[in-house]
Amino acid sequence: MEEAVAIAKRQNLDIAVARKQVEAARGSLIEARAGFLPAVISTGLARQREHQAESRLRDQDYNASVRVVQNLYTGGAVSAQNAIARLNIEKQECELQAITDRVAMDVRIACYDSLLDRAKV
Repeated sequence: MEEAVAIAKRQNLDIAVARKQVEAARGSLIEARAGFLPAVISTGLARQREHQAESRLRDQDYNASVRVVQNLYTGGAVSAQNAIARLNIEKQECELQAITDRVAMDVRIACYDSLLDRAKV
């Protein structure tokens, strides 16, 4: 019976989906943590013009800029996003455990029902 439960845990699609949801929740935590980090923004421009004989301007223009942006105060939004992400991980792990327990229970009930049917024959 334990082998049947182990096979069901490995092959059940609901369990596989629940595992992926736990992974997605962990990804959300990484995304929420990024709110504490500075953002780097870069832009660039290159332009080629036709050469004009009477002009003293260069034929190429180049422009580049890099900015670093750091939030100094967010009113607790970043901390709250991190707390929510941690709670979502916990929630998804509980749902995974509930689905795993339900699948194991269903397999055990099916095994016991087949044993009961065999005993009745």
